[in-house]
Amino acid sequence: VQVHEELVQSEKDIQKIADHLKTQSIIAFDTEFIRETTFYPKLEIIQVASASEAWLIDAQIAQEDPERKAFLDPILEVFQDPKIIKLVHAGLGDQECLYTSFGVLARNVFDTAIGASLCGLGDGIGLANLLKTLLGVRIKKGHARTHWSQRPLPRQLAKYALADVEYLVALGQELIEKLKSLHRFEWTQELCSQLEDQSLFEQSPNQIAERLYKSGKITPNDYGVLLHLVQWREKRVRQLNIPKKWLASDSVILDIARVQPKNEK
Repeated sequence: VQVHEELVQSEKDIQKIADHLKTQSIIAFDTEFIRETTFYPKLEIIQVASASEAWLIDAQIAQEDPERKAFLDPILEVFQDPKIIKLVHAGLGDQECLYTSFGVLARNVFDTAIGASLCGLGDGIGLANLLKTLLGVRIKKGHARTHWSQRPLPRQLAKYALADVEYLVALGQELIEKLKSLHRFEWTQELCSQLEDQSLFEQSPNQIAERLYKSGKITPNDYGVLLHLVQWREKRVRQLNIPKKWLASDSVILDIARVQPKNEK
């Protein structure tokens, strides 16, 4: 696979990459984002690859430059094309980034983590271990908490980011063949299609309160207070764009609900 370490930052290059990806039946993508201080993930980089090439795309541009909001549109159109398989690994976070940043979800997604699980390779297996097991490829990990907003992007980080997609098409093809031989490919597709459900990223306060209630840590009499607290928190963290735990974690919400405060003070 030919890897391009320079961040793609021009509309001309984006269109060229999109035109190439449109000709493929299977491609791969990954995202790098920051979320330590925000409620919504801040998408910084999108890695895309075909069987022959891999690129790093500067997603920062489309969000920070009002005049270039359409910068990523050609790539997003490819992601939404149901005729092309999109390979991801543990792709829930990647889909969330696309949805909260651009209001779209990749279609016809195949998650290699799910595929590996149905091949009997273990639940939640990491990409590095999966590549080593199936392809004999070793990739270096260790920059998970990197501040991906750095510009220019250091070469070491570019290589690290590209490793997440460089071999992903080959890996996906290997898994798909194994799953077909096991007659589990359609099952995998069914599970992966759940990643295309936008309700995953739009949980209502009622759904969150119901989940917390099922923990068994509060009584039915506490539920009304719990729901009110969750409604307040979910609205406020979105207004402030801060992590939930900065305002009130689930455990704190449950503790307050059990106390049954009589007013908001």
